[in-house]
Amino acid sequence: MACDGSIADEEIQVLCSFVKETDLFSGIDSQGIINQYVQEINIQGPHYLKAFLKELSEAELTEPEELTVINVSLTFNCIINP
Repeated sequence: MACDGSIADEEIQVLCSFVKETDLFSGIDSQGIINQYVQEINIQGPHYLKAFLKELSEAELTEPEELTVINVSLTFNCIINP
């Protein structure tokens, strides 16, 4: 995944499938956001994840939003690393 500064095409496909299978991302341009993140990962390499986590830690999220971030992260990790 992005933690090594690279993201494989297979990982992108799994992520796109995951996004399509849940209504959590309805109403947003999820494919555009995924493309943007992949481009940033390719440019920034391993520094991307650190910057992303810093940005996430500074976001003003409600408790349900925080739990959703954790849930999505864990679910996606289990899909990628069964």
